[in-house]
Amino acid sequence: GVPIRRALNRGIPLLLCLPLIPSLILLTAWGKGNGVLHLSDAVNLTNSVERPIPHWQYLVTQTTVVADYLRRLVWPSGLNLDPEWTLRRSLLEGPVVRSLIIMGSVVFGCWRLHRRNRQDVRGAGAFVFAVWFFVTIAISSGLIPLPDLMAEHRSYLPSVGIFAALACMLDRFRTGRRGRWLAPLAVLTCAMALGWATWQRNEVWRTKISLWKDTTEKSPGRYRAWNNLGEAYASIGQREQAVECFKKTISLEPLCWAAHINLAGMLNELSRYKESYEVTMATLRANRAAEQSADLRYNLALSYLGLGNVDLGIKMLKELVTLAPDHRPSRVVLGLVYSQAHEPRLALDQWQRAVALRPASRELADLMRREQEVLRKEEVENLRASSALR
Repeated sequence: GVPIRRALNRGIPLLLCLPLIPSLILLTAWGKGNGVLHLSDAVNLTNSVERPIPHWQYLVTQTTVVADYLRRLVWPSGLNLDPEWTLRRSLLEGPVVRSLIIMGSVVFGCWRLHRRNRQDVRGAGAFVFAVWFFVTIAISSGLIPLPDLMAEHRSYLPSVGIFAALACMLDRFRTGRRGRWLAPLAVLTCAMALGWATWQRNEVWRTKISLWKDTTEKSPGRYRAWNNLGEAYASIGQREQAVECFKKTISLEPLCWAAHINLAGMLNELSRYKESYEVTMATLRANRAAEQSADLRYNLALSYLGLGNVDLGIKMLKELVTLAPDHRPSRVVLGLVYSQAHEPRLALDQWQRAVALRPASRELADLMRREQEVLRKEEVENLRASSALR
């Protein structure tokens, strides 16, 4: 009921802020383009670099994505932390046509509800909030191509529009003759059903392994999910399972260098040093920039030590603690090397630096106590020897 001019005047502070983000995007594209600005570069600023998605295909595909967002807002089944989605190329494909019909029906239904009784603000509210959902979701699901075709969190803010529209329609239904008791019953039923669904989903989120196993089962082609599942297995010591997950990751995405490094690390822990060496060297041949990775250098040093090339392994560890002084595992292993060489002072120095980065584990604390005892015995023997000479 507020005149449009007054509504615009109230919104002036927000309207003045609207150009900020588009301006920043244009400036970023201009900077990346060395002073040359192309609108297509700005629009595709967040697109995948290795495998960019054509804008038209992204836009067509998002019709199916938005329709599924609507379904999940009503009933959240099939939730997935890293969903796969089929890329669509034409508006005439069956899933695209069905999605357009669903979205059109939502907007048209709310508009008809408003037209039937213009005096009822709830009808207008339902229509405005439904439109608001589609406008706000269009930023990530149409205007700007993103590497992932679908991500459930993109619907969080726009979902306010759908929930508000549903509330308006439910309240309108409540004022009817049957709605007085049917509306509360519907709300109670929905609350119980959604509570049960949340409890079921919480079981999936109980551990990292259960979460990423659920993700890989629903999205077997998502390399990130396999890599995360491998890291979850590695964190609880299930190394063989972790190795298989990292191998699956690399088979799906050979450019995932983190999986190469993770695989080499797990192979070292399993004393499969030759395999670890081969994986690390293959990574270096494919990506020379990976040589800067402290974890990769560490894996290579461990494989050298395991294969008997002790001098080269120690040399690499010494270089690594100089180039990356915060790399704790290198200091721990270098301390072990010094300990085996009967150099307790050097071993304790490396372990104390490692403890300064992160508190010692029980095993490392025991090793440090043992070396301190060795060092005390050496000092006592030296004192006795000096006393005997005097």
